[in-house]
Amino acid sequence: MTTIAVLGSLDTKSAETRYLAERVRAAGAEAVIVDTSAGGSDVAGGDAAVPAAEVAAGTGLTLAELGAMDRADAVRAMAAGAAAHVAAHGRYDGLLAAGGSNAALVFSRAAAVLPFGRPKVIVTTMAVVDARSVVGDSDVTIVYPVADIEGLNSLTRPVLAQAASAVVAMAGTTVGVGVGDGEGRPVVAATMFGVTTPCVQQIRTSLEASGDEVIVFHANGTGGRSMERLADEARFDVIVDVTTTELADLIAGGDLDAGPDRLTPARGPGVPRVVAPGACDMANFGAPHDIPTRFAGRTFHLHNDIVSLMRTTPEENEQIGALIGSFVAARTDSVAVLPLRGVSALDRDGGPFWDPQADDALFAAIRAGGGRVVEVDAHINDPTFARAVIELVGELRPGR
Repeated sequence: MTTIAVLGSLDTKSAETRYLAERVRAAGAEAVIVDTSAGGSDVAGGDAAVPAAEVAAGTGLTLAELGAMDRADAVRAMAAGAAAHVAAHGRYDGLLAAGGSNAALVFSRAAAVLPFGRPKVIVTTMAVVDARSVVGDSDVTIVYPVADIEGLNSLTRPVLAQAASAVVAMAGTTVGVGVGDGEGRPVVAATMFGVTTPCVQQIRTSLEASGDEVIVFHANGTGGRSMERLADEARFDVIVDVTTTELADLIAGGDLDAGPDRLTPARGPGVPRVVAPGACDMANFGAPHDIPTRFAGRTFHLHNDIVSLMRTTPEENEQIGALIGSFVAARTDSVAVLPLRGVSALDRDGGPFWDPQADDALFAAIRAGGGRVVEVDAHINDPTFARAVIELVGELRPGR
């Protein structure tokens, strides 16, 4: 039978958590309540729940020790305990939870250890505050409840019931639940941004025509983290990392960085990678009024009403290039490929981000890393560049 772990703090969300479990059972699955109460007491009552004491013990704590901790530290500890519990119990076919920021924190840690393809559904008000912190690098489904998760009423009841029905239905889906289609085709990961779309589309079309499965990740911070996580699990045969713009956000202070572990040599061990500085000419911000004042005087381009792009400087590009160069130097199975006539749709002769000095600093830093570098006298979105990348993929492909 399908088994769903229902995570919830029974000291603060008892009725809501029990209602979720009830609706999971009504949908035909087994519901196991995992009590993540951080207040230092077990309140599971007669439910066949995993008690808070067991969850806390997963991090070496007793309930008394948990109750004596600062609230934030206690929630953090229960998040680690919930993740440890889920990791140790492979029988869970899905996760379900509801609540605010604390519930989202606990859920996100547990979701991170449940394998890709097993549904992870949370009903949370954090959907409109900081969805990235809830999703992490997992395949999480977020449901916005409209009303706060406080009590059962004519608004919260149907939303919670629908979420419970959804996770059970999703857990019963067997088509396409793993990376790769099960037909033995080589799997290629690629990174893309709007301003590198023509490049990736040309590469994807060609590789698919030759029999590969190509999975494209949006290089928006979350996409890069997800791709690196799956690379760590050896889910890919080759990575076409032609859009490393998340490094620009990391260095320049933009909103879409993927963390300091993006493109470090330890990521995706054994998976060959073609790396290009795609869209490294830009850092990403929200609407113009949300741009920090410290960036006054910088060159910006309004992508749309909610996305503003900032041109990176030669100094920033030197740091970005050093990261790419160090990766390639440390990985004999990887190569950097440089589009000498521009790294994005905005970075071309006459374009709003055309800055040869900044690009030269980027390219020079990549070369200085000492790894293998291939230079292409073309723009990143030109067919010539795409063909060069495709040739490198064929060269690096395992079994060649």
